[in-house]
Amino acid sequence: MIYCGDFLHSVHTIEAGKVTTLHIEVPVSLQNSAPWVKEGHRFDSHVWRVLFHKQSCGIFCELDTFGHKVRPPKKEEQPQKRWLAYGSSITFGGDVHLASNVYVQQAARRLGVDVENKAVAGSCFCDACMIEYLTGKKDWDFCTLELGINMLNRFTVEEFAQRTRKLITGMLASRPGCPVAVITAFPATPCFDPQPDAPQRVKFEAFAQVLRQIKAEITDPSLHLIEGDQVLTDVSGLTVDMTHPSDDGHSLMGVNLAALLQRII
Repeated sequence: MIYCGDFLHSVHTIEAGKVTTLHIEVPVSLQNSAPWVKEGHRFDSHVWRVLFHKQSCGIFCELDTFGHKVRPPKKEEQPQKRWLAYGSSITFGGDVHLASNVYVQQAARRLGVDVENKAVAGSCFCDACMIEYLTGKKDWDFCTLELGINMLNRFTVEEFAQRTRKLITGMLASRPGCPVAVITAFPATPCFDPQPDAPQRVKFEAFAQVLRQIKAEITDPSLHLIEGDQVLTDVSGLTVDMTHPSDDGHSLMGVNLAALLQRII
């Protein structure tokens, strides 16, 4: 997906394994619009952006401008805040049909920020190498950590507590004063079990309680807790696997999360 700032320019399907040339022209209709049309958005309309879909690996080969000047965006042409998002396939955008529909993209647009999506589908385990990578990044102004659903079938409650605590404290120490918002697991299959004492339903709630306890114990005002059901407020926003949101669900989540993060950032 190619954008001029926040304006969608075109969508392309690239054949795997071969070099493809995209001929991109400056959009005349946008260029000739009144100044107010192009002002006040996240990205200046002169900034060309490329958004890859999930599970895509793109290699940039060459740019031929046919004699036109090209330069990196200026600071004032980009959002002033950058959001770092870590989480499961839900944050990754598991079942969305367009990359721009992922809830973090939807929320980022409403917040007027840039988002760096570092979710790992099926493998959000808060493992040591990921903690090292995330805490080594110094280019974010706030972050969200969607934790729980991938670890439910692989780790005990105690292991979940150890791993998430290391990640949370590491992120707080990495960028002192920058907001860190922990999000408990969104409503999903385990919490829909009709039996209140079903093992996975009990464990699902125990994981959420771990994150609440960590929030209660850490006095750093930069740490915030967002309940997953505050973001996914309508379970019909899920697909029928009862875990991954649909495009509609992601839109709803983006609206809700943007409102919650607005108070934090």
